[in-house]
Amino acid sequence: MSVNLWIAIIGFAGTILGVIITIKVQFTIAKTDRTSQFRLAALEKRLEIHQEAYSLWREMFFNLHNESIHEVAYKCQEWWYNNCLYLDPKTRKTFKKATLEVSDFYQLNKEDKELKRKLFNNIERLGVLIEQGVDLPPVGEEAIKEIK
Repeated sequence: MSVNLWIAIIGFAGTILGVIITIKVQFTIAKTDRTSQFRLAALEKRLEIHQEAYSLWREMFFNLHNESIHEVAYKCQEWWYNNCLYLDPKTRKTFKKATLEVSDFYQLNKEDKELKRKLFNNIERLGVLIEQGVDLPPVGEEAIKEIK
């Protein structure tokens, strides 16, 4: 074979190899981009759900001594069934437990002070857990300076 034929074959093989590498890189970039988009969408939904959970927790907490707490507890349980998978595991478990304990708290008489205090602390702790569940770095000039 002549030298020109070998040069042509090597050039063709190089072109094919370049195409394969380009396709592989584009596929990897597209897959990474798609994963990032899913994570961003999930993050936005999780933030939204944690905000709803916080609002419901406040409603529960500030109605502990009202007869309407049973309706609030039911509303929170229904919400939990529809949104619990977006909550972080600790908050998910504590939210469910709190929706059951608020009715018990209301029913307890004043003689059960120790149990009542324990239930109150559990319900109060839920607010902190919800906040921690979306503990994100601040967005603003200071955060941007830290990134740089």
